[in-house]
Amino acid sequence: MTEKQVIRRTNDNVKQEVSFYHSLFEDSTATDKRKNEYKNLVTSYYSLVTDFYEYGWGQSFHFANRFCDETLAESIQRHESYLALKMNLKAGD
Repeated sequence: MTEKQVIRRTNDNVKQEVSFYHSLFEDSTATDKRKNEYKNLVTSYYSLVTDFYEYGWGQSFHFANRFCDETLAESIQRHESYLALKMNLKAGD
């Protein structure tokens, strides 16, 4: 399995997407604009949310419980191992 390469947007790109998103909720005419821009709205929303999650949690979207004195990386590794065990995954799967 190959890891998908992460595409990082510049701060200007993120600001532009956030500005676009906010513009769709500015006034009463924004409802029609949201309907017309639905695909872009959804794409921008999930793209930004993914960036925020990756900023806070890295490549893993597993929100693992943390044990005392355990690092974030250790808790994620432990949780991923637990998931693999529950799924009966074997080496090479």
